[in-house]
Amino acid sequence: MNICLIMDLLKALNIDVDPQKHRDRMIIQKVGYIVQEMLGTDLSYSFKWYTYGPYSRKLSKELGSIELCKSIEGKGGYVNIDSILYKGLKQILSICSEINKPMHRCLEMITSLHMIANKTYPKSEDPINDLINIKPYMDKQDLEKIYSRLKAMKYL
Repeated sequence: MNICLIMDLLKALNIDVDPQKHRDRMIIQKVGYIVQEMLGTDLSYSFKWYTYGPYSRKLSKELGSIELCKSIEGKGGYVNIDSILYKGLKQILSICSEINKPMHRCLEMITSLHMIANKTYPKSEDPINDLINIKPYMDKQDLEKIYSRLKAMKYL
């Protein structure tokens, strides 16, 4: 199950999540999007625009089977901390240390901005302002910082 890879990545990055909590389910969704859509690992999820940005119904359903992931705990899991996947996710998540927002909100901004900039047709000419039009509660300065960092990392 691909949810196990996501959970293993979060654990390797020392990010504790409780799938019973809404904000933690948001983190899991956004990390799934980052792994698949930004880092290029096919997890067989289909992400659509939803209230908090990219959302996969299949990933949400897999959260119900998360207990199965615990059976691989202590057996090496999926993640090697020297892997490109781990390093790429860690690099993207480092943006959150520069944004004064909770992790789930930072990831909402990163993934929403990426989706608007790269996954819309026609292509957005101004993804920051387009996102602010959709989500006026987002801070323009934070989005500009995220955009700049993602562009420097070559994710935009």
